[in-house]
Amino acid sequence: MLKKIISLSLVSISLYAGVTGCKYQEDLIKINTVGNKAKFMMDNHCANVHSPASWKRIKKDKKDTLIQSPHKGEENYKYWVKTNELQKEIKKAELKEKIKLEKIKERSKKKDFKTIMKYGDLMWQDSLINETKMMSYNQANSYCKKLNYKRSKNWRLPSISELRNICDIWGKNKPYKALKHIQLREYYWGNDGDTQFVFSSGATSRSFGDPALVRCVAPRK
Repeated sequence: MLKKIISLSLVSISLYAGVTGCKYQEDLIKINTVGNKAKFMMDNHCANVHSPASWKRIKKDKKDTLIQSPHKGEENYKYWVKTNELQKEIKKAELKEKIKLEKIKERSKKKDFKTIMKYGDLMWQDSLINETKMMSYNQANSYCKKLNYKRSKNWRLPSISELRNICDIWGKNKPYKALKHIQLREYYWGNDGDTQFVFSSGATSRSFGDPALVRCVAPRK
């Protein structure tokens, strides 16, 4: 019986890791229990999109706030956290976002090379927008379909396997290094509408409705 419980626990952890696209790590640490109310404090979480700082605040008492995950399918993820800990996390998230926006502003001043990278059967768009403009999936999909770039109109979003192909995390020659405009640690859209890809690790993550960068591909001429 004990073996079954342990086995089920490990399965649930691995499923959670698969959904979030990162190594399993508790985002909240239980510190004490009062009656039936478990209290938690903040800890670092493996994916910024799941940061409790952005969760819905649905109830509050003297020192604690009840937060709920904003992501579809995670409505049952509710935790009581210390309000002062939550405020610290919110301030950290705001500072991180401010720094991120400043970096984007700096990158937007860079020269736009407007080139393409040819690899295998595909051409890869390489323009400043590929490292500065975050889009929803629908925006990214529409953008690629309407794109008229380097005398080609057959642009589309790449599949995850095509993104992995130019990443080649286990190989020595990484094709994406030829790109002039790239964000290695930000997510890029795959064409399935629910999965995003990051070049620095080759990892994927569910989108949960969060925006990502876009890089369109077209048949090689």
